[in-house]
Amino acid sequence: MTLLVAGAPWDVVIVDHIGAAGLADGLDTLFPPGLPPGHSRPTLIYLSHNHETSVRALTAAEFLGNPVKNWPCGAKRRRSPGLKRGWWNRRISLPLIRNKMPRFSAPTTPAARRLSSNRDIAAQLWRRARLTTTRQRRATIVGSFGWIAKQMNLEAFLGVAAPKFAAAGAEIEILGTIPDTYKAKIERAYPSMLVRGQYEDVAPYVAATRLGIVPEQTGGEFKHKDLSYAFCRVPVAAIEGSVAGMPIMADENILYAPDMNALADTFLAALEGFGLLNRLQDTAFRAVETSFD
Repeated sequence: MTLLVAGAPWDVVIVDHIGAAGLADGLDTLFPPGLPPGHSRPTLIYLSHNHETSVRALTAAEFLGNPVKNWPCGAKRRRSPGLKRGWWNRRISLPLIRNKMPRFSAPTTPAARRLSSNRDIAAQLWRRARLTTTRQRRATIVGSFGWIAKQMNLEAFLGVAAPKFAAAGAEIEILGTIPDTYKAKIERAYPSMLVRGQYEDVAPYVAATRLGIVPEQTGGEFKHKDLSYAFCRVPVAAIEGSVAGMPIMADENILYAPDMNALADTFLAALEGFGLLNRLQDTAFRAVETSFD
């Protein structure tokens, strides 16, 4: 990758996500400060997705997997991703502070404070829509399920929600990148789930649903799917504290629940309330329309 970067006179080099943080050393070598004339230094930008140190530490603390793996070897294994990500957070942040990589983005104000700066995010507008009985009796969960924290959240919600939804004749749809083995596991455990997997465009799916569910009790901060729901005019129900960085308030443009069990009940209670659902989606859209571009 560093050879590719070195092969052209770039104006800007963007390091996208902590997973690409290994490029930091190579960029320092390729573009040291004080280059001679004719060897311009590109602007270096780090695009953060989370403050990984705190998010990974919380994920490790809340992991409830196989107890044989938890201790003693599992404890080390659970801690090491958080430690490694924390090291890379510092490794990336130090060049930023030293002006080696002077620009970066953060999706929320708290994350920005941790990383020392803030930039905006982008969103795509979608046409105005009204929820009616033509919508499926369905809740949609959008996410990327390759990360253990997302799998923990999904299974915690499905464990309590699946029987309740089945009894009410409602559906749960799961959209997003999901490993084949994990997809098969969910389909075996919850055969009534609509596990769609990766999609090209979220709009046709959310145009047929009544509510977007955000079952995120682990791995918080800003979630771009929340912004997608709002701009696609889909009302949202979420775990309290899981929607950061958006100008929305409980009961005005979002439904909050204290836990997974209550989150399932919240959806089922609102299932036929189109007046409420349309008020939520309309006020949420207006709130984000003036806050994001």
